Amino acid sequence: MMAVDGTYDVEVSMPEGKRSLSITLKSEGNSLGGSIDGPFGKHDFSDGSVKGNDVAWTVVLTPESVNTEEEGDSEGNFFKKIGNFLSDSFSDFIMEPPHPDIKSATEFQVDFTAEIAGDEITGEMKFGDYATGMFKGVRLKE
Repeated sequence: MMAVDGTYDVEVSMPEGKRSLSITLKSEGNSLGGSIDGPFGKHDFSDGSVKGNDVAWTVVLTPESVNTEEEGDSEGNFFKKIGNFLSDSFSDFIMEPPHPDIKSATEFQVDFTAEIAGDEITGEMKFGDYATGMFKGVRLKE
């Protein structure tokens, strides 16, 4: 088991409150894979990196991967759900599709960077150019 591997119970701090996430990390050399489980469901990633105790990865949310409860217009509900999550969490966040800054109407990228010290993880998640949330958590005992 590498120093970063494990499942972390994480709390994301945002101006309007806190959100819980579960982050599972699995390293292989300098490569990092795993999953994020939170308000948008579970999302796997495989393009992450490990450099010492620093880790980084990206999760791409798509209408198919986000649970929008079949309400017809999944794409609109997808952005509405992300917009609601962010606006609940960040002040002055407004995103109605299609937003001119969104390169694709069907995906939304969230970039994670973190440092792991012992069983603690601290880092940030960046929602494109819209907002950044800080997170911290602890590795669950296997």
